[in-house]
Amino acid sequence: MSIDRNLKILLVEDSGAMRKMERSILGKPGFKNVTEAGDGTEAVSVLERESNIGLVISDWNMPKMSGFELLKWIRSRQEIASLAFIMATARGEQSETLAAREAGVSGFGPKPFTADDLLKQIEAVFSEGLPMMTQRPCGNPKYWLMAGST
Repeated sequence: MSIDRNLKILLVEDSGAMRKMERSILGKPGFKNVTEAGDGTEAVSVLERESNIGLVISDWNMPKMSGFELLKWIRSRQEIASLAFIMATARGEQSETLAAREAGVSGFGPKPFTADDLLKQIEAVFSEGLPMMTQRPCGNPKYWLMAGST
């Protein structure tokens, strides 16, 4: 599946060095329309003022507001509840993965990831009809949760 490389991505990461690296990784397959936020509270501000965000890629562990809290905030807002959301994290505890799935995460990007890994995850998030998929709780069939993601 081909993803529009003009897709507006909100990259949420508290580490400036990681943001720079992740932005570079996003640029390799051609994603240049990236807005950055240093934590979940900054991400909320961006989402409240910009209506054209098509994907959020967020770290889980951040001060002020975690990626998980950001995910729950997004899913609670009707106007953006179906926004695609990839949790980029080194965390892999099954209970946390399950909690993120139940909260409506679209996919996971285990850290560290490569440009190919991230592109595959983005394509999976925006593809319909992939095996082992279930509809997310927000009810929008455009975005899907990979039941087998970790």
